[in-house]
Amino acid sequence: MSTRSSIILAAAALIIGFTFGGLTHAAMERHSTDRLIMSSWALEAGQSLALLKHLRADNTTNDVELLEILETQLDGELLGLGSVFLDAASKSDPACIKVLERARDYRAKFPHQSSSRYVDQLIAKDFNLLDAQTGH
Repeated sequence: MSTRSSIILAAAALIIGFTFGGLTHAAMERHSTDRLIMSSWALEAGQSLALLKHLRADNTTNDVELLEILETQLDGELLGLGSVFLDAASKSDPACIKVLERARDYRAKFPHQSSSRYVDQLIAKDFNLLDAQTGH
């Protein structure tokens, strides 16, 4: 093999190595970012659930508007959490599973329909994925 061929082969190997290294790094960075976002949504959904349960337990009737705001906020958090839950790595995250289970149980006890049928369908899909994942 000539010196020129060796240099071209080495350069090609270096380029391929950098490409695969960059792709691997990008995939790992995306996974870390997804887990951070998922943790944030899980925390927010947990807070919404705690407030909603407190309001429901106190039989507060004057705070219907606050209830609706919190229900809508929970819808958004469940949509975000559900979109990350579709990732195979996230399906085994205990915090994500626990919050989705709590939200499913809450919504079973206090049914809520958003102003969007599409949102309701996506949340139902998330709960179905959860049930399939956990066997409930």
